[in-house]
Amino acid sequence: MPPPKNLPGFYFDPEKNRYFPVKGPIAGSKRPLSSSSSSSDPSSSSRDAPDQKNEVQLTRWKKRIKGSELLLSREIHGGLIFSNKTRCSFRQEYQKVQASRPMVWNYQSTTNVADAAIEQLDGIVQTPSGSRETKLLTTGNMMGAISLFGIGNVLAGIGNVLVDFCYGDEAFIRPIWSPSRNQKAIYDSAIWSTWCTSYPSFTSNISCIRKLGYQFSNSVNASSSYQHALVTTLGSGESGGSLNVLNLSEPLDFRIRACPVETRTSEIACFDRTIWAADCYAYGPQAAVGTNVGSALVNLETAAVSWLNRSKSDVLSLRYVPSGNVVLCGHRNGAIISVDIRQKQSELSAEPSARRPNPHRTAPLLRNDRRSVKRRVQMNGKLNSSSVVYMPSAVCSLVSLQSDEQYFLGSSMDGSIKLFDRRLLQRGAVQSYEGHVNSHTHLQLAVNPSETLLLSGGEDCVVRIWSVKTSELIFAENVANSIFTRVCWPESGEGLPYY
Repeated sequence: MPPPKNLPGFYFDPEKNRYFPVKGPIAGSKRPLSSSSSSSDPSSSSRDAPDQKNEVQLTRWKKRIKGSELLLSREIHGGLIFSNKTRCSFRQEYQKVQASRPMVWNYQSTTNVADAAIEQLDGIVQTPSGSRETKLLTTGNMMGAISLFGIGNVLAGIGNVLVDFCYGDEAFIRPIWSPSRNQKAIYDSAIWSTWCTSYPSFTSNISCIRKLGYQFSNSVNASSSYQHALVTTLGSGESGGSLNVLNLSEPLDFRIRACPVETRTSEIACFDRTIWAADCYAYGPQAAVGTNVGSALVNLETAAVSWLNRSKSDVLSLRYVPSGNVVLCGHRNGAIISVDIRQKQSELSAEPSARRPNPHRTAPLLRNDRRSVKRRVQMNGKLNSSSVVYMPSAVCSLVSLQSDEQYFLGSSMDGSIKLFDRRLLQRGAVQSYEGHVNSHTHLQLAVNPSETLLLSGGEDCVVRIWSVKTSELIFAENVANSIFTRVCWPESGEGLPYY
């Protein structure tokens, strides 16, 4: 049989013995590379294509609109403006312009103080003029130390700045990056110094710090929120992880450079397993923890522990939705499970009335304890497709959006960042955010209070900011030649993020 003829625009299928039309490129897609360029080095071209695409996207966004043009459009059209043939809010576009031109400072003598956890809390500090309420940046490191940095409205004309109380451990400022490369402008706008105190007494790595919105009965000042924080330790070969509550309701004296952690923390429960992640319910004494055998709920007042799900894959990331009815669990095998905690859970604590457990006693989270564990969801069994979605690699960060709890952001260790809808998990991601670089690091995501901007650091030492709504890459620069594993955005106003 003679070979089939080559027809322009068609290809021959020998199995079906017929011609089929060759489909053209999708409308709006990027044109393929020429044969000469692609044949020269196909591996490098395929590897550099995503980076080139993100660079082009970032350049186009910077050239698309300027601050003066934005103000002119607001005066003409009001609150709604038209950008790139789409209707958008002036406030959101102005936030994008600000995010695309940040200034970065480095605080010396703070190396490795926040390589494990970072969170902004409320607290009371002792000053020469008396006690004052302020913001405290709480950090934890791999050595088990907690550091508290003072934040507040002290210097006129600067806004939210790190407070200089004229005593304590000072970390001097060093400007490292600005969009205009104008060093004088950086110094004029600089946050000049920060003073901190440390609590270096945990025997294991700090794995998580989460603010507690719930007011405890022994709180000195019940009018201020977020004066307590949940601190979890990873665990070591000698012992497992632990849950602790950090109390900041009593005045903090920065003149004391290092204090025993027992003076500020209370141990809630000990585990004989590794604690990778934790999160707190904003309106009750309840926390969820992710371990190497699954996830569990812990009552912070009674120390009662109940299982959410048992798993052979470590729970590396965990988040409550704003209503507190659902917990999102991200696993090492890439699975993200949406667990409804309103279903009955099995109790693991034998003494629910105890206010504080014996520090030498561990909660029975054993693999072979089948009598006290109700296996509702198993990673090695059949899962409801409406409550689970899979990412390409280990899930390292989850963020539930406060504006609509049906949506959440997830990132994995292959560099993928995606937006999901809990109602449509079986359909996969709603949106993807390109450009992130990760291969094995536990990198964290953060969103601003208005939930319009997404921030993360990459393994290539580049800090990136995306638009949550449009997935546009707004900012991507190597600002410090270091990997920012933990990031935090201030809760009040549109302040600067910390990382």
